[in-house]
Amino acid sequence: MGSRSLDSGKATVSGRNHNKCVILPANENMVAEALEKRNQNWTVRARVANDLIIQVGDSSFQLHKLAMVSKSEYLNRLVFQRRSNGPKDTLPKIQIDNFPGGSEIFELVVKFCYGCRVDLTASNIAPVHCAAHFLEMSDDLEQGNLISKTEAFLSFVLFSAWKDIFRILKSCESISLWAMKLQILQRCSDAIAWKACIDPKLFTLSEDDAISLNVLANDAENLKHKGIAENWWFEDVSCLRIDHFVEVIKSIKRKGVRSELVGSCVAYWTAKWISGPDNLPKHLTHHLLRVTTESLVRILPEEENSVSVNFLLHLLKLGIMMRISSELLMR
Repeated sequence: MGSRSLDSGKATVSGRNHNKCVILPANENMVAEALEKRNQNWTVRARVANDLIIQVGDSSFQLHKLAMVSKSEYLNRLVFQRRSNGPKDTLPKIQIDNFPGGSEIFELVVKFCYGCRVDLTASNIAPVHCAAHFLEMSDDLEQGNLISKTEAFLSFVLFSAWKDIFRILKSCESISLWAMKLQILQRCSDAIAWKACIDPKLFTLSEDDAISLNVLANDAENLKHKGIAENWWFEDVSCLRIDHFVEVIKSIKRKGVRSELVGSCVAYWTAKWISGPDNLPKHLTHHLLRVTTESLVRILPEEENSVSVNFLLHLLKLGIMMRISSELLMR
């Protein structure tokens, strides 16, 4: 059986280092002494007995009503229903299906509810923010609740380091519906579009980012005097999943980026993932390849000379192979 000590403190927000934030709740209704794990069963040890069981996927959490319902309107409502309708001599058990981020993220929520420090990073901020909304952890219940704290850090990250935006998008792949509902995908796309339109020297770049920019700049003969290639953002954007890539391109178009640059970015993404009819990704089904091809055609700029003839022929071959709609083939 594993046991973890749970650090707590008085401050509501601790310092940041490389876009990492430590948050604590404003009020501690119950302090945990330890969080113990045996197989898939978690138990929070405190001075009073556990009186609530929450099942998240295959994991079971033995908790305390006071700590959880004081910060979650969703759990408060379910516990009241169980108390009204269930047997009086058994611990109320709540089954939560499709929880954003699964048991790993729920563990962070539990720590927050018990007054313990929670480390937020670009890789977990999106699922924790979605989980906070799922559980209805608003400031209406308690000032400085989880929704407001994750919102503050999410907004900060979106306007700081470039690479962290892509870490957020990567973490959204398993929570797409919630990320769309809460407009996290839209906000990330808009942030990328905004940064792609300005000098990247104006925002935070890691050492690797700076090296990448210098390499691209050296390859762009006609832009050497600017110190940075106009397509410096292509490589990072090309790593996105097709649905996220589409949203980014839409945002970039709305920002008024030149159609030739947009077309080049679409071609760059295509060359990276679908290099030719004889070299299609084996892990993708025919349906996914068809959807991908249709998505690429739809986001092509309509202006003349925005993409090369060779790239258009490449997409045409893919479209015929994937049997996309005739309407798209005629675009």
